[in-house]
Amino acid sequence: MLDVLVNKNGTVGDLKVIKSSGYPLLDRAAKSSVKHWLFEPGMVGKEKVKMWVRVPIRFELK
Repeated sequence: MLDVLVNKNGTVGDLKVIKSSGYPLLDRAAKSSVKHWLFEPGMVGKEKVKMWVRVPIRFELK
């Protein structure tokens, strides 16, 4: 589970692992992937704002 700070332009400003998978390698992979995602920015009225969002990450090993 990650907390992600989404900037006004939808890019990731910061991120933190708030619930570890228990495996540092998977936690790093989640952070590495999500930092390149593009989000729809938060809105207050008609104005785009920075805000923290919680993002669950699910791994499926095959």
